[in-house]
Amino acid sequence: MDRLSSRLIGFTVISVLLIVGGCGGTPASRFYVLSPMPSSEDTMRAEMSESCVAISVGPVIMPDYIDRPQIVTRISENRLRLAEFDQWAEPLGDSFPRILMENLSTLLCAEPITLYPSRGPISIDYRVEVEVIRLDGRLGEQASLVARWIILDERETKVLLTRKSNLNAPVQGGDYEALVSAQSQTIAALSRDIAEAIKAILNQKSK
Repeated sequence: MDRLSSRLIGFTVISVLLIVGGCGGTPASRFYVLSPMPSSEDTMRAEMSESCVAISVGPVIMPDYIDRPQIVTRISENRLRLAEFDQWAEPLGDSFPRILMENLSTLLCAEPITLYPSRGPISIDYRVEVEVIRLDGRLGEQASLVARWIILDERETKVLLTRKSNLNAPVQGGDYEALVSAQSQTIAALSRDIAEAIKAILNQKSK
């Protein structure tokens, strides 16, 4: 084998090793989901004496900047970062209303409770619409949720209440799993705001 052939073989082997090594060093993507609030004795549905209502949740409008697979964190008030390898396992437009619905079913005696639009001939008492303005946070600091929401009387087709919630939760760690957990806590806090408002409406109607 001449010197030129040896050099060509050596160059080919090194190139293959570099390619394989580069592929093997690529970080694996990690996927996350929001979680509902835990059920406990003080957050169980309603006491047997409470009236049950039929509730529909939605539509829930998400801002475009978080309507993407990558998890978004905030570097400054005007600068965001998109995580390349830390992503949502499903669109936030699907998971947010479902988690909100599950939380409300824990906090209220809601039967049935469905996502809007309801399927089939279901009679709904109240509908909750939500517009998410902000849902992000900083690793190791806090998660933030800002949302406008309204409660409608579906039977009388009128708006009963309009509010805005500005909620924060500490991020107990410097990774994305801790951030997502804190974001779930902000949705739980929003759920409590909405549940308390519905209870107040029911109490007012019973007087």
